[in-house]
Amino acid sequence: MKRFIYILLGIISTIAPILISINDNKLASEVLLIAMSTYLGYLVVSIFWVLFYGMITEGEPPNPTYNIPFLFWPFTLRRKKIYYSDLGYFYISFKNGEVNVYKQTPLMSHFLFNVSFGGDVDGLRVAIKNHLDDIYHRELEQMRNKRELKNSLKKWDGYIDIKSKRDDKLNQIL
Repeated sequence: MKRFIYILLGIISTIAPILISINDNKLASEVLLIAMSTYLGYLVVSIFWVLFYGMITEGEPPNPTYNIPFLFWPFTLRRKKIYYSDLGYFYISFKNGEVNVYKQTPLMSHFLFNVSFGGDVDGLRVAIKNHLDDIYHRELEQMRNKRELKNSLKKWDGYIDIKSKRDDKLNQIL
């Protein structure tokens, strides 16, 4: 769903300036000028947005390709979706023997890490899983603890003390 919202917002932001310009019955050159100035504004806002977001979360400006806002959605279309049962979906892209792993949010695609790929898919799968385990070890631990608590609660027979358990078993026998 996050990916759908991300791409939908990107498409709307791409088409909206053109549709708004066309509805005003302007010449093709004016429509192009309005659309291009809007896209240039998108670029400036996105650059500041990514830098500001990077400074808040990491303390220093990140590489511009690490956080891709929905305004640049075409750059994220060729990514392959991968699934980790405990953490959900992630996206990978391949370039020059490197596999980049991204986490998708509705407004931005965040770079997590990269892994070198030598042609062994099983090795790549294990490397990605190990990196995700390292990054999300605290969240995975909390999920496992919650699962164990739920299982122990399901196994509980519901009796609070021994007397009520004994009385109920006697009532069932009689």
